[in-house]
Amino acid sequence: MVMDGPSISLRDCPEPSDPGNRGRQESSVGAVRGPLRRHRAPHGMKPAPHVMAKPAGPTCTMECAYCFYLDKQALFPKSSLRMTPRVVHAVLQGAIDASHDVAIQFCWQGGEPTLRGLDFYREAFALARRMVPPGRHFAWSMQTNGLLIDERWAQFLARNDVLVGLSIDGPRDVHDRWRVDRGGRGTWTKVMRAARLLHDHGVRVNTLTTVHPANQQRGGEVYRFLRDEVGSDFHQYIPVVVPDPARPGHVVRALSVDPDAWGAFQLDVFSQWLHRDVGQIFVMNIEWALAAWCGDEPASCMFRERCGDAVVVEHDGSVYSCDHFVDPAHRLGRVGEESLATMITAAQQRTFGDAKADLPERCRDCPVLFACHGECPKNRLPGEIRLAGDAGEPGAAAGAGVNYLCRGYRHFFTAIDEPMRYLAACVLSGRDPARVMQWAHQHRILEPVMPQADG
Repeated sequence: MVMDGPSISLRDCPEPSDPGNRGRQESSVGAVRGPLRRHRAPHGMKPAPHVMAKPAGPTCTMECAYCFYLDKQALFPKSSLRMTPRVVHAVLQGAIDASHDVAIQFCWQGGEPTLRGLDFYREAFALARRMVPPGRHFAWSMQTNGLLIDERWAQFLARNDVLVGLSIDGPRDVHDRWRVDRGGRGTWTKVMRAARLLHDHGVRVNTLTTVHPANQQRGGEVYRFLRDEVGSDFHQYIPVVVPDPARPGHVVRALSVDPDAWGAFQLDVFSQWLHRDVGQIFVMNIEWALAAWCGDEPASCMFRERCGDAVVVEHDGSVYSCDHFVDPAHRLGRVGEESLATMITAAQQRTFGDAKADLPERCRDCPVLFACHGECPKNRLPGEIRLAGDAGEPGAAAGAGVNYLCRGYRHFFTAIDEPMRYLAACVLSGRDPARVMQWAHQHRILEPVMPQADG
Protein backbone atom coordinates (compact mmCIF):
# COMPACT_ATOMS: atom_id res chain seq x y z
CA MET A 1 0.00 0.00 0.00
CA VAL A 2 1.53 3.33 -1.08
CA MET A 3 0.00 6.58 0.01
CA ASP A 4 1.32 10.06 -0.55
CA GLY A 5 0.54 13.20 1.41
CA PRO A 6 1.88 14.91 4.51
CA SER A 7 4.03 12.91 6.88
CA ILE A 8 2.24 12.12 10.12
CA SER A 9 4.18 11.06 13.19
CA LEU A 10 3.07 8.29 15.50
CA ARG A 11 2.97 11.00 18.15
CA ASP A 12 -0.19 12.21 16.39
CA CYS A 13 -1.91 9.04 17.54
CA PRO A 14 -1.83 9.25 21.37
CA GLU A 15 -1.46 6.20 23.52
CA PRO A 16 -4.81 5.07 24.96
CA SER A 17 -5.85 6.61 28.23
CA ASP A 18 -6.16 4.30 31.24
CA PRO A 19 -4.66 1.34 29.35
CA GLY A 20 -5.16 -1.05 32.22
CA ASN A 21 -8.93 -0.75 31.90
CA ARG A 22 -9.41 -1.02 28.14
CA GLY A 23 -10.63 -4.57 27.67
CA ARG A 24 -12.66 -6.01 24.84
CA GLN A 25 -16.08 -4.68 25.80
CA GLU A 26 -15.12 -1.19 26.90
CA SER A 27 -13.16 -0.49 23.72
CA SER A 28 -16.32 -0.26 21.62
CA VAL A 29 -17.72 2.66 23.60
CA GLY A 30 -16.91 6.34 23.26
CA ALA A 31 -16.51 9.08 20.71
CA VAL A 32 -15.08 8.25 17.30
CA ARG A 33 -12.09 10.44 16.47
CA GLY A 34 -11.92 9.24 12.87
CA PRO A 35 -9.37 9.86 10.10
CA LEU A 36 -5.94 11.35 10.73
CA ARG A 37 -6.36 13.69 7.79
CA ARG A 38 -9.20 15.15 5.81
CA HIS A 39 -10.48 13.08 2.91
CA ARG A 40 -8.78 14.05 -0.32
CA ALA A 41 -11.28 14.46 -3.14
CA PRO A 42 -10.27 12.96 -6.49
CA HIS A 43 -10.69 16.34 -8.25
CA GLY A 44 -12.75 14.89 -11.08
CA MET A 45 -10.58 11.81 -11.54
CA LYS A 46 -12.45 8.55 -11.11
CA PRO A 47 -10.96 5.14 -10.38
CA ALA A 48 -10.22 2.98 -13.41
CA PRO A 49 -13.28 0.90 -14.29
CA HIS A 50 -13.35 -2.68 -13.14
CA VAL A 51 -14.86 -5.07 -15.68
CA MET A 52 -16.57 -8.25 -14.52
CA ALA A 53 -17.34 -10.58 -17.42
CA LYS A 54 -19.68 -13.56 -17.11
CA PRO A 55 -18.71 -16.01 -19.88
CA ALA A 56 -21.21 -18.64 -18.73
CA GLY A 57 -23.86 -16.17 -17.64
CA PRO A 58 -25.74 -17.03 -14.44
CA THR A 59 -25.20 -20.80 -14.80
CA CYS A 60 -23.40 -22.53 -11.97
CA THR A 61 -22.30 -25.94 -10.70
CA MET A 62 -23.86 -25.14 -7.34
CA GLU A 63 -27.24 -24.10 -5.93
CA CYS A 64 -26.36 -22.02 -2.89
CA ALA A 65 -29.50 -21.21 -0.92
CA TYR A 66 -28.58 -17.53 -0.59
CA CYS A 67 -27.36 -16.92 -4.18
CA PHE A 68 -28.75 -13.72 -5.68
CA TYR A 69 -27.69 -14.47 -9.27
CA LEU A 70 -29.07 -17.87 -10.29
CA ASP A 71 -32.51 -16.46 -11.07
CA LYS A 72 -30.97 -14.04 -13.60
CA GLN A 73 -31.30 -16.86 -16.14
CA ALA A 74 -34.87 -15.62 -16.60
CA LEU A 75 -33.45 -12.54 -18.33
CA PHE A 76 -32.05 -14.70 -21.15
CA PRO A 77 -34.81 -17.23 -21.98
CA LYS A 78 -33.56 -18.09 -25.49
CA SER A 79 -29.84 -17.82 -24.88
CA SER A 80 -27.19 -20.54 -24.85
CA LEU A 81 -25.67 -18.71 -21.85
CA ARG A 82 -22.24 -18.97 -23.48
CA MET A 83 -20.04 -16.00 -24.41
CA THR A 84 -19.05 -16.09 -28.09
CA PRO A 85 -15.64 -15.15 -29.57
CA ARG A 86 -17.23 -11.98 -31.01
CA VAL A 87 -18.37 -10.85 -27.55
CA VAL A 88 -14.98 -11.76 -26.05
CA HIS A 89 -13.23 -9.54 -28.59
CA ALA A 90 -15.66 -6.69 -27.94
CA VAL A 91 -15.38 -6.81 -24.16
CA LEU A 92 -11.57 -7.04 -24.24
CA GLN A 93 -11.39 -4.05 -26.59
CA GLY A 94 -13.84 -2.19 -24.38
CA ALA A 95 -11.75 -2.84 -21.28
CA ILE A 96 -8.59 -1.66 -23.06
CA ASP A 97 -10.25 1.56 -24.22
CA ALA A 98 -12.01 2.31 -20.91
CA SER A 99 -8.88 2.09 -18.76
CA HIS A 100 -5.79 4.28 -19.00
CA ASP A 101 -3.81 2.21 -16.49
CA VAL A 102 -0.87 0.03 -17.43
CA ALA A 103 -2.63 -2.91 -15.74
CA ILE A 104 -6.14 -3.39 -17.13
CA GLN A 105 -8.29 -4.90 -14.37
CA PHE A 106 -10.48 -7.71 -15.68
CA CYS A 107 -12.41 -10.31 -13.68
CA TRP A 108 -14.02 -13.51 -14.97
CA GLN A 109 -17.06 -14.19 -12.82
CA GLY A 110 -20.41 -15.92 -12.80
CA GLY A 111 -22.40 -17.90 -12.05
CA GLU A 112 -19.39 -20.16 -12.36
CA PRO A 113 -16.83 -19.04 -14.97
CA THR A 114 -14.96 -22.36 -15.16
CA LEU A 115 -18.05 -23.88 -16.81
CA ARG A 116 -16.86 -22.23 -20.02
CA GLY A 117 -13.93 -24.64 -20.14
CA LEU A 118 -10.17 -24.28 -20.49
CA ASP A 119 -10.17 -24.01 -24.28
CA PHE A 120 -12.31 -20.88 -24.05
CA TYR A 121 -9.78 -19.19 -21.76
CA ARG A 122 -6.77 -20.31 -23.78
CA GLU A 123 -8.27 -18.61 -26.82
CA ALA A 124 -9.39 -15.52 -24.88
CA PHE A 125 -5.98 -15.00 -23.28
CA ALA A 126 -4.19 -15.50 -26.59
CA LEU A 127 -6.51 -12.94 -28.17
CA ALA A 128 -5.88 -10.49 -25.34
CA ARG A 129 -2.11 -10.76 -25.83
CA ARG A 130 -2.55 -9.86 -29.49
CA MET A 131 -4.88 -6.95 -28.73
CA VAL A 132 -3.25 -5.22 -25.76
CA PRO A 133 -1.14 -2.15 -26.62
CA PRO A 134 2.64 -2.25 -25.99
CA GLY A 135 3.57 -1.48 -22.40
CA ARG A 136 0.20 -2.54 -21.01
CA HIS A 137 -1.21 -5.85 -19.82
CA PHE A 138 -4.35 -7.43 -18.46
CA ALA A 139 -4.47 -8.03 -14.70
CA TRP A 140 -6.60 -11.17 -14.72
CA SER A 141 -8.72 -12.41 -11.84
CA MET A 142 -11.35 -15.12 -11.55
CA GLN A 143 -13.98 -15.79 -8.90
CA THR A 144 -14.75 -19.51 -8.62
CA ASN A 145 -16.45 -21.99 -6.34
CA GLY A 146 -13.57 -24.40 -7.04
CA LEU A 147 -15.59 -27.48 -7.95
CA LEU A 148 -14.07 -27.89 -11.42
CA ILE A 149 -10.50 -26.99 -10.48
CA ASP A 150 -8.09 -29.82 -11.31
CA GLU A 151 -4.40 -30.11 -12.20
CA ARG A 152 -4.89 -28.66 -15.67
CA TRP A 153 -6.82 -25.69 -14.37
CA ALA A 154 -4.24 -25.01 -11.64
CA GLN A 155 -1.40 -25.14 -14.16
CA PHE A 156 -3.20 -22.78 -16.54
CA LEU A 157 -4.06 -20.25 -13.83
CA ALA A 158 -0.49 -20.27 -12.52
CA ARG A 159 1.02 -19.91 -15.99
CA ASN A 160 -1.17 -16.88 -16.73
CA ASP A 161 -0.80 -15.28 -13.27
CA VAL A 162 -4.54 -15.25 -12.65
CA LEU A 163 -5.55 -14.07 -9.19
CA VAL A 164 -8.18 -16.56 -8.00
CA GLY A 165 -10.94 -15.74 -5.58
CA LEU A 166 -12.05 -19.01 -3.98
CA SER A 167 -15.44 -19.10 -2.27
CA ILE A 168 -15.47 -20.95 1.05
CA ASP A 169 -17.60 -20.19 4.08
CA GLY A 170 -15.55 -21.84 6.82
CA PRO A 171 -15.29 -25.31 8.39
CA ARG A 172 -17.23 -28.20 6.86
CA ASP A 173 -20.41 -27.84 8.92
CA VAL A 174 -20.66 -24.14 8.10
CA HIS A 175 -19.75 -24.38 4.41
CA ASP A 176 -21.98 -27.37 3.65
CA ARG A 177 -25.00 -25.79 5.34
CA TRP A 178 -25.92 -23.85 2.20
CA ARG A 179 -23.08 -24.19 -0.34
CA VAL A 180 -24.37 -27.34 -2.01
CA ASP A 181 -24.20 -28.77 -5.53
CA ARG A 182 -27.18 -29.31 -7.79
CA GLY A 183 -27.90 -32.57 -6.05
CA GLY A 184 -28.04 -30.93 -2.63
CA ARG A 185 -24.69 -32.41 -1.55
CA GLY A 186 -22.09 -30.47 0.41
CA THR A 187 -19.11 -29.15 -1.54
CA TRP A 188 -16.52 -28.53 1.21
CA THR A 189 -14.31 -31.50 0.31
CA LYS A 190 -14.03 -30.43 -3.34
CA VAL A 191 -13.32 -26.80 -2.41
CA MET A 192 -10.56 -27.84 0.00
CA ARG A 193 -9.05 -30.00 -2.74
CA ALA A 194 -9.12 -27.00 -5.08
CA ALA A 195 -7.38 -24.86 -2.45
CA ARG A 196 -4.58 -27.42 -2.12
CA LEU A 197 -4.13 -27.70 -5.88
CA LEU A 198 -3.99 -23.95 -6.33
CA HIS A 199 -1.46 -23.51 -3.52
CA ASP A 200 0.67 -26.42 -4.78
CA HIS A 201 0.93 -24.74 -8.20
CA GLY A 202 1.74 -21.31 -6.80
CA VAL A 203 -1.54 -19.67 -7.83
CA ARG A 204 -2.34 -16.45 -5.99
CA VAL A 205 -5.51 -17.18 -4.01
CA ASN A 206 -7.88 -14.93 -2.11
CA THR A 207 -10.73 -16.44 -0.12
CA LEU A 208 -14.21 -14.98 -0.27
CA THR A 209 -16.42 -15.89 2.66
CA THR A 210 -20.08 -15.04 2.95
CA VAL A 211 -21.43 -14.40 6.45
CA HIS A 212 -24.90 -15.67 7.30
CA PRO A 213 -26.78 -17.29 10.22
CA ALA A 214 -24.72 -20.49 10.01
CA ASN A 215 -21.38 -18.76 10.73
CA GLN A 216 -22.24 -15.28 12.03
CA GLN A 217 -21.42 -16.22 15.63
CA ARG A 218 -18.07 -17.82 14.70
CA GLY A 219 -15.95 -14.98 13.33
CA GLY A 220 -12.72 -15.85 15.11
CA GLU A 221 -13.08 -19.55 14.33
CA VAL A 222 -13.74 -18.90 10.64
CA TYR A 223 -10.75 -16.54 10.44
CA ARG A 224 -8.41 -19.07 12.04
CA PHE A 225 -9.73 -21.84 9.79
CA LEU A 226 -9.05 -19.82 6.64
CA ARG A 227 -5.59 -18.88 7.89
CA ASP A 228 -4.49 -22.24 9.28
CA GLU A 229 -6.42 -24.89 7.34
CA VAL A 230 -7.00 -23.27 3.96
CA GLY A 231 -3.70 -21.37 4.00
CA SER A 232 -5.32 -18.12 2.90
CA ASP A 233 -3.44 -14.90 3.53
CA PHE A 234 -6.00 -12.71 1.74
CA HIS A 235 -9.53 -12.78 3.17
CA GLN A 236 -12.72 -11.04 2.15
CA TYR A 237 -15.95 -11.29 4.13
CA ILE A 238 -19.30 -10.49 2.52
CA PRO A 239 -22.56 -10.16 4.50
CA VAL A 240 -25.49 -12.12 3.07
CA VAL A 241 -28.61 -10.00 2.78
CA VAL A 242 -31.46 -11.73 0.94
CA PRO A 243 -34.46 -9.51 0.13
CA ASP A 244 -37.84 -11.14 0.69
CA PRO A 245 -39.84 -11.05 -2.57
CA ALA A 246 -43.05 -11.58 -0.60
CA ARG A 247 -42.39 -8.60 1.69
CA PRO A 248 -40.71 -5.70 -0.13
CA GLY A 249 -38.22 -3.86 2.07
CA HIS A 250 -37.65 -6.92 4.29
CA VAL A 251 -35.14 -9.77 4.31
CA VAL A 252 -35.37 -13.55 4.45
CA ARG A 253 -34.34 -13.98 8.07
CA ALA A 254 -33.29 -17.62 7.80
CA LEU A 255 -30.65 -16.72 5.17
CA SER A 256 -29.60 -13.16 6.02
CA VAL A 257 -26.94 -12.18 8.52
CA ASP A 258 -28.19 -10.39 11.60
CA PRO A 259 -26.92 -6.77 11.64
CA ASP A 260 -25.58 -6.94 15.20
CA ALA A 261 -23.99 -10.33 14.52
CA TRP A 262 -22.32 -8.90 11.39
CA GLY A 263 -20.71 -6.17 13.48
CA ALA A 264 -19.56 -8.71 16.08
CA PHE A 265 -18.22 -11.06 13.38
CA GLN A 266 -16.07 -8.31 11.87
CA LEU A 267 -14.83 -7.31 15.29
CA ASP A 268 -13.89 -10.91 16.11
CA VAL A 269 -11.89 -11.14 12.88
CA PHE A 270 -10.24 -7.77 13.53
CA SER A 271 -9.17 -8.70 17.06
CA GLN A 272 -7.62 -11.99 15.88
CA TRP A 273 -5.72 -10.15 13.15
CA LEU A 274 -4.71 -7.21 15.35
CA HIS A 275 -2.92 -9.31 17.95
CA ARG A 276 -1.06 -11.71 15.67
CA ASP A 277 -1.25 -11.26 11.89
CA VAL A 278 -0.68 -7.62 10.92
CA GLY A 279 1.57 -7.63 7.86
CA GLN A 280 1.07 -11.37 7.31
CA ILE A 281 -2.65 -11.76 6.68
CA PHE A 282 -4.56 -9.20 4.63
CA VAL A 283 -8.28 -8.81 5.30
CA MET A 284 -9.89 -6.72 2.59
CA ASN A 285 -12.56 -5.41 4.97
CA ILE A 286 -9.80 -4.04 7.22
CA GLU A 287 -7.82 -2.66 4.27
CA TRP A 288 -10.88 -0.75 3.09
CA ALA A 289 -11.42 0.69 6.56
CA LEU A 290 -7.75 1.64 6.90
CA ALA A 291 -7.98 3.67 3.69
CA ALA A 292 -10.82 5.67 5.24
CA TRP A 293 -8.80 6.35 8.40
CA CYS A 294 -5.90 7.50 6.21
CA GLY A 295 -8.20 9.94 4.43
CA ASP A 296 -8.23 8.04 1.14
CA GLU A 297 -11.03 6.42 -0.80
CA PRO A 298 -11.39 2.67 -0.15
CA ALA A 299 -10.83 0.36 -3.10
CA SER A 300 -14.29 -1.15 -2.62
CA CYS A 301 -17.24 0.63 -4.22
CA MET A 302 -19.36 -0.32 -1.19
CA PHE A 303 -17.57 2.18 1.04
CA ARG A 304 -17.00 5.02 -1.40
CA GLU A 305 -19.22 8.06 -1.37
CA ARG A 306 -20.25 7.23 -4.94
CA CYS A 307 -20.05 4.06 -7.02
CA GLY A 308 -20.60 3.01 -10.61
CA ASP A 309 -17.08 1.99 -11.68
CA ALA A 310 -17.58 -1.79 -11.50
CA VAL A 311 -19.74 -2.85 -14.43
CA VAL A 312 -20.93 -6.29 -15.44
CA VAL A 313 -20.74 -7.70 -18.97
CA GLU A 314 -23.05 -10.66 -19.38
CA HIS A 315 -22.40 -13.54 -21.77
CA ASP A 316 -24.36 -11.87 -24.58
CA GLY A 317 -22.42 -8.61 -24.29
CA SER A 318 -25.10 -6.75 -22.32
CA VAL A 319 -23.59 -4.27 -19.88
CA TYR A 320 -25.19 -3.58 -16.50
CA SER A 321 -24.56 -0.97 -13.83
CA CYS A 322 -23.50 -3.42 -11.11
CA ASP A 323 -23.42 -7.11 -10.24
CA HIS A 324 -26.32 -6.53 -7.83
CA PHE A 325 -28.38 -4.57 -10.34
CA VAL A 326 -28.53 -6.87 -13.36
CA ASP A 327 -32.03 -6.05 -14.54
CA PRO A 328 -33.64 -4.25 -17.49
CA ALA A 329 -33.72 -0.89 -15.66
CA HIS A 330 -29.92 -0.95 -15.20
CA ARG A 331 -28.93 -2.21 -18.65
CA LEU A 332 -26.49 0.28 -20.20
CA GLY A 333 -26.10 -1.21 -23.69
CA ARG A 334 -24.09 -3.91 -25.42
CA VAL A 335 -20.35 -4.16 -26.12
CA GLY A 336 -19.61 -4.12 -29.83
CA GLU A 337 -22.56 -1.80 -30.43
CA GLU A 338 -21.53 0.94 -28.01
CA SER A 339 -18.21 1.89 -26.44
CA LEU A 340 -17.78 0.48 -22.95
CA ALA A 341 -16.10 3.74 -21.89
CA THR A 342 -19.11 5.70 -23.15
CA MET A 343 -21.53 3.49 -21.25
CA ILE A 344 -19.55 3.83 -18.01
CA THR A 345 -19.49 7.63 -18.26
CA ALA A 346 -23.04 8.05 -19.62
CA ALA A 347 -25.64 10.02 -17.69
CA GLN A 348 -27.54 6.85 -16.76
CA GLN A 349 -24.52 5.33 -15.02
CA ARG A 350 -23.49 8.62 -13.41
CA THR A 351 -26.99 8.96 -11.99
CA PHE A 352 -26.78 5.41 -10.65
CA GLY A 353 -23.41 6.06 -8.98
CA ASP A 354 -24.35 9.46 -7.59
CA ALA A 355 -27.52 8.05 -6.01
CA LYS A 356 -25.36 6.19 -3.50
CA ALA A 357 -24.52 9.53 -1.87
CA ASP A 358 -28.20 10.38 -1.33
CA LEU A 359 -28.40 9.54 2.36
CA PRO A 360 -30.91 10.44 5.08
CA GLU A 361 -30.07 12.91 7.80
CA ARG A 362 -29.34 10.13 10.29
CA CYS A 363 -26.52 8.95 8.04
CA ARG A 364 -25.15 12.43 7.35
CA ASP A 365 -24.85 13.04 11.10
CA CYS A 366 -23.24 9.65 11.84
CA PRO A 367 -19.70 9.74 13.30
CA VAL A 368 -18.61 6.78 11.14
CA LEU A 369 -20.01 8.07 7.86
CA PHE A 370 -16.44 8.62 6.61
CA ALA A 371 -15.86 4.84 6.79
CA CYS A 372 -19.28 3.58 5.71
CA HIS A 373 -20.88 6.05 3.26
CA GLY A 374 -24.09 4.07 3.57
CA GLU A 375 -22.47 0.84 2.29
CA CYS A 376 -24.13 -0.79 -0.73
CA PRO A 377 -27.49 0.63 -1.88
CA LYS A 378 -28.80 -2.92 -2.35
CA ASN A 379 -28.90 -3.26 1.44
CA ARG A 380 -31.01 -0.16 2.09
CA LEU A 381 -34.19 -1.98 3.07
CA PRO A 382 -36.56 0.35 4.98
CA GLY A 383 -38.70 -2.43 6.39
CA GLU A 384 -35.77 -3.81 8.39
CA ILE A 385 -34.06 -0.69 9.71
CA ARG A 386 -33.23 -0.55 13.39
CA LEU A 387 -30.55 2.04 14.03
CA ALA A 388 -27.96 2.11 16.76
CA GLY A 389 -29.64 3.55 19.83
CA ASP A 390 -33.20 3.04 18.55
CA ALA A 391 -35.45 1.07 20.85
CA GLY A 392 -38.51 0.99 18.60
CA GLU A 393 -39.58 -1.50 15.99
CA PRO A 394 -37.98 -1.38 12.56
CA GLY A 395 -39.69 0.63 9.87
CA ALA A 396 -39.70 3.92 8.01
CA ALA A 397 -39.77 5.91 11.24
CA ALA A 398 -36.38 4.50 12.13
CA GLY A 399 -34.81 6.00 9.02
CA ALA A 400 -35.89 5.19 5.49
CA GLY A 401 -32.85 4.83 3.22
CA VAL A 402 -30.55 3.67 6.01
CA ASN A 403 -28.65 0.44 5.43
CA TYR A 404 -30.05 -2.76 6.94
CA LEU A 405 -26.58 -3.46 8.37
CA CYS A 406 -26.25 -0.02 9.99
CA ARG A 407 -26.09 -1.21 13.59
CA GLY A 408 -23.36 -3.71 12.82
CA TYR A 409 -21.21 -1.27 10.90
CA ARG A 410 -21.58 1.45 13.49
CA HIS A 411 -20.54 -0.94 16.26
CA PHE A 412 -17.56 -2.25 14.28
CA PHE A 413 -16.22 1.09 13.07
CA THR A 414 -16.63 2.65 16.52
CA ALA A 415 -14.80 -0.22 18.20
CA ILE A 416 -11.79 -0.14 15.87
CA ASP A 417 -11.30 3.64 15.87
CA GLU A 418 -8.36 3.69 18.28
CA PRO A 419 -6.25 0.92 16.68
CA MET A 420 -7.16 2.23 13.21
CA ARG A 421 -5.77 5.64 14.10
CA TYR A 422 -2.57 3.97 15.25
CA LEU A 423 -2.33 1.94 12.03
CA ALA A 424 -3.05 5.00 9.89
CA ALA A 425 -0.30 6.92 11.67
CA CYS A 426 2.12 4.09 10.87
CA VAL A 427 1.14 4.03 7.20
CA LEU A 428 1.25 7.80 6.74
CA SER A 429 4.60 8.16 8.49
CA GLY A 430 6.22 5.24 6.65
CA ARG A 431 6.60 3.07 9.76
CA ASP A 432 5.90 -0.64 10.02
CA PRO A 433 2.17 -1.15 10.80
CA ALA A 434 3.05 -4.45 12.50
CA ARG A 435 4.19 -2.49 15.54
CA VAL A 436 0.49 -2.11 16.39
CA MET A 437 0.47 -5.71 17.62
CA GLN A 438 2.79 -4.99 20.55
CA TRP A 439 0.88 -1.79 21.30
CA ALA A 440 -2.48 -3.59 21.30
CA HIS A 441 -1.14 -6.37 23.51
CA GLN A 442 0.48 -3.95 25.97
CA HIS A 443 -2.71 -1.93 26.39
CA ARG A 444 -5.15 -4.83 26.10
CA ILE A 445 -6.92 -3.36 23.08
CA LEU A 446 -9.67 -5.62 21.66
CA GLU A 447 -8.18 -8.78 23.10
CA PRO A 448 -9.29 -11.78 21.01
CA VAL A 449 -11.42 -14.57 22.37
CA MET A 450 -9.48 -17.80 21.85
CA PRO A 451 -10.85 -21.35 21.90
CA GLN A 452 -10.58 -23.26 25.15
CA ALA A 453 -7.92 -25.98 25.18
CA ASP A 454 -9.26 -29.53 25.56
CA GLY A 455 -8.82 -31.07 28.94
